[in-house]
Amino acid sequence: MKLLLLEESRRGPVLLVFEDLHWIDSGTQAVLDTLVDSLPSRRVLLLVSYRPEYQHTWNGRTYYAQLRLDALSPEDSQVLLDSLLGTEKAMASAQGDARGTHRRQPVLFGGKRPDAS
Repeated sequence: MKLLLLEESRRGPVLLVFEDLHWIDSGTQAVLDTLVDSLPSRRVLLLVSYRPEYQHTWNGRTYYAQLRLDALSPEDSQVLLDSLLGTEKAMASAQGDARGTHRRQPVLFGGKRPDAS
């Protein structure tokens, strides 16, 4: 996989997105680590997302930058959902899904999960 991605970067820029690294297995982490080592000489933008408990070894790299995204406030969450989904009552269930009220972890929306204490 690494060789395929790096070869593609010779033809043009490549964007790689890996989400939820806090759930990554050790084999995939090893592949990702070797890929990260190859990035300075390639036209590859690697975008990853993870929760604060995830640990990696890239902090000291000159080509690594971290942007922290904090959870939106409940008010800002509602404004975003209203603008994306509308304010009609028919969309209430979809807004609840997006807020994570059906036992899913909210991504950028503030507040606790219903089953969290």
